[in-house]
Amino acid sequence: MSFSVLQIVIDHPGRSAGLALGLIGLAVFVDWFHLAPRRSPLYNLPGPRLESYLYGNAKDIIKLEVGVAHSHLEAVYGPTFVYRGMLGQPRLYSADPKVFNHLMSQAYDYPKPWHIRKVLGSIVGDGLLSSEGETHRRQRRIILPAFSAQAIRELFPIFLDKAMELTEKMTEEAAKKDGPTDGSEAEGEKAGPSRLVSEGVDVMFWIGRAMLDVIGLAGFDYDFDSIEKESNELSIAYKTMFDGLSGQSTLGVLQDLFPVLNYIRTERQAIRERAMMTVNRYGRDILARKKKAVLDLSVGVDGGKGLGKADVQGKDILSSLVRANMATDLAEQNRLGDEEVLAQISTLLLAGFETSSTALTWMLHSLSTRPEIQNKLRDELLKVETSEPSLYGLCVYLIVM
Repeated sequence: MSFSVLQIVIDHPGRSAGLALGLIGLAVFVDWFHLAPRRSPLYNLPGPRLESYLYGNAKDIIKLEVGVAHSHLEAVYGPTFVYRGMLGQPRLYSADPKVFNHLMSQAYDYPKPWHIRKVLGSIVGDGLLSSEGETHRRQRRIILPAFSAQAIRELFPIFLDKAMELTEKMTEEAAKKDGPTDGSEAEGEKAGPSRLVSEGVDVMFWIGRAMLDVIGLAGFDYDFDSIEKESNELSIAYKTMFDGLSGQSTLGVLQDLFPVLNYIRTERQAIRERAMMTVNRYGRDILARKKKAVLDLSVGVDGGKGLGKADVQGKDILSSLVRANMATDLAEQNRLGDEEVLAQISTLLLAGFETSSTALTWMLHSLSTRPEIQNKLRDELLKVETSEPSLYGLCVYLIVM
């Protein structure tokens, strides 16, 4: 009896269709996980072997604290390596300054992956962090005047006030934790400064609170008052939203890759959505007040003809942004919509909050290990004649720090 594949196809169309689908699936699987990586320009870079078809090498990255898994891999493979993300997708990692320089100078040639933009967009909206290409250029043109040298100088009093408030609070906290180094003090005798030992103060915690206050006031004229108060509705909502960027579950990562899975509702999604509703409610109220202030101001400018692009100075970044966006000499197609403007509020917080507080914490840690630098900086500060210097009156060494 003769045998032919063609005869099977004719006699058993259902089986043949299943066989064809199986072969196609096998071909896609082999190509995705084994052949496509070999065609990639990243193939010859060092990196770990594929550990899981589902997780790639990302299981530890998902579960561990941000940066820990990457640090372990960097110790083994050097500053530039390739690992596999979810479903085996190649991921290039680099801590090489030359790579940074190239990427930053050619940023529009290296857009963020679509699923990363989706995650960022779900948290901060369509702002500078999540947009790419022409949309990013348009937003950047409107936003840049709010970060001019003059605009930043106008914000300096906010930085100074919050720095002084933070200093007082941390001094107060340190005093609470101070105690005698031994039990030799006479009864009723207070331990002098030289005989006190501090249990330590959580520097990053307090700097983080101060940064939230600074960004709120300088960014959109909202006082979180985080240094003095435990929290408020808006700060809790922002923290809930930003927590969604780390510690995601496997389902959460797969939902980012395959949007259809978002129909599977989770408690984490519900909590984040409620937080976003709170942020949007506050944001729309703040934006409405800023727009009204600009309209009121424009009545008195140039005989009521409105503001021009040169009249963009405001007492906070959002005010400057709104004024620039509402300028009468700005082409309509270049204006930002309300949702885009709102997105910049969350973008300011996400981009500036943890980054700034972490950098300042490490700077203080570095100072704690270099007493000679502490002494030089302290000597320079003691020569300042006022407790409220201007931006131009800052010490040279302090600016370097």
